[in-house]
Amino acid sequence: MTENARSRRNRAAKDCSPTLGNLYRAVLRLEKKIDSLDDKVNQLLGSSSTNVCRGMVATPKAISDDNNNLVRLDNCPALQVAVAAPAPKEEQYQLPDEIWVEIFRHLSDIQLMPVRLCCHHWMSLVDGSPVLAGKFMVRFGPGFFPKQRVKPAHLYPKASRALMQEIVFNPGNLWWPGFGRNLVYLKLSKCSLLPQTLFEILSETPNLRRLELCSGGYFDSRPSKVTFCLDKLKELVLHYQSVSEEVLEKLGQGCPHLKVVSITRSICLDEDQLGAFLQKLQDTLETLEIDDKVALMEEILKCKRLSLKRLTLNYENDYFINNIMRKLADISRSQGSLEHLAGIPGTAMTLRQIGAENPELKHLQVRIQQFEYLALEFLDETPNLEHLELDGSRLVRYLADFNVNKTTGGLQRYLHYAPKLRTFILHGSNRNTAFRSWGELFNSFENNSQLRRLELTTLEVATEYNRFSHEFPSLRQLKLVNCDIPAKSLAKLVGLCPALREVHLSNMRHFNDQVVLAVCLKLTQLRDLTVEICPEITDASAGHILKHRPGLEQLNVFRCLKLSHEAIEQLRAANSNWDIEK
Repeated sequence: MTENARSRRNRAAKDCSPTLGNLYRAVLRLEKKIDSLDDKVNQLLGSSSTNVCRGMVATPKAISDDNNNLVRLDNCPALQVAVAAPAPKEEQYQLPDEIWVEIFRHLSDIQLMPVRLCCHHWMSLVDGSPVLAGKFMVRFGPGFFPKQRVKPAHLYPKASRALMQEIVFNPGNLWWPGFGRNLVYLKLSKCSLLPQTLFEILSETPNLRRLELCSGGYFDSRPSKVTFCLDKLKELVLHYQSVSEEVLEKLGQGCPHLKVVSITRSICLDEDQLGAFLQKLQDTLETLEIDDKVALMEEILKCKRLSLKRLTLNYENDYFINNIMRKLADISRSQGSLEHLAGIPGTAMTLRQIGAENPELKHLQVRIQQFEYLALEFLDETPNLEHLELDGSRLVRYLADFNVNKTTGGLQRYLHYAPKLRTFILHGSNRNTAFRSWGELFNSFENNSQLRRLELTTLEVATEYNRFSHEFPSLRQLKLVNCDIPAKSLAKLVGLCPALREVHLSNMRHFNDQVVLAVCLKLTQLRDLTVEICPEITDASAGHILKHRPGLEQLNVFRCLKLSHEAIEQLRAANSNWDIEK
């Protein structure tokens, strides 16, 4: 085929797909337009007339004005001048708004701010899209004291999320109703408000879907007259929170459709009050997170219509361990619908009973007790298990019976009962969490073809003989912390995981430049690489990354002491998103 014929064929192919060509050219113009805006803003910042905006453009955050209110970014004169400046004339390609929204959807709130200020059309796109507008959060910081009849200058009118931290809120603020009705997420942190004030705030947020009350208090001997109805609220979090009986009762009445409730480290609440609260929610409640309180677990058993799907226990105290495990067994028997069980202390017998009573169990996180011997025979009762996390960091001696009997393929035999396993996380300890070899451990997943995430922390092996027998075709995330795997075995393991996209290696003393080269050459789909406290990493590793993987979306390198200052600066200069520290 001649060169002229080949060029004519290429032109014909381009003419057949004008939409894709226009989209590509539009994206390039978008990048040029944002770069041009940045240059104009930087030029304006250099003049003396724009000193007031210097801090805001350098780091796109709001700053305080003379009235202790936050200044809105798009009220900055310099930015307005930059946006109003005429752009060079160029051919315009009209793209559907849906395509622009899809492009902007991949930007963060910081990146969206200059996009929103580019032109009126893009501002209307961002403000009119719940997905894009939902990326912005308005923060009311400490010392914020809004005047009743003055609207704070920093408010983003389309904001759907707000955080109030250590604020003094005045009842009767006329600006709050217009702002509050757009909120779907509200968090009050370290705020000590009267119940009357809290109820006034909530009465003006009819579209709220998630409410968090953290590290504060709401007390008053006088009864409140304000009522509210949050019939769209699905999630409620009370964390390190002091609330009166009246507040808890009003929340139960005003939030009739709650599905997710988290009550942790709550003060001044007895079990009877929490039990009455749960009784009101038992028809809709699906997810519950609580502390390790036996009395509260008894209140759960009293809710006869309760049908939980997710139960998380913030377990820390070993004192009532036997009672807690008995109550867990009773709860699993009474529910029978659990799909997610996390943070629980476990023995082989208890876990086997839980699996038998809840055949749809998909997520299981177990905290192994001090000197507890935990066999994994319960896995034959959980055929639908997708996530298995074993936390043995609390002085565990033995993890499974293959450590005792030394039988071949012990872990593999048990994992055979969980063919749908997608996540396996194992946190060991420095006290005898030993396998015979790394090959034995990794070969245990031979029958788990759907495994996508693997995390191993603080494990030891008895021998250095490692032979890997199979690949991990579906593995996307690999995290190894404090696992003394030899360099050759690491390089071999990397080659068996061709689909890896995220790799996190911490405190790996054998992870050296040759392994970094293997990572760069063999992991063609790698997007995110984190390396920390790896003493054998030198400047050669920086060269491998710059040569073979300059397109990494995220690179984090911390406390690798053999990296020179010059290599660190080269990595930082290659990509502003990379985080490199010595």
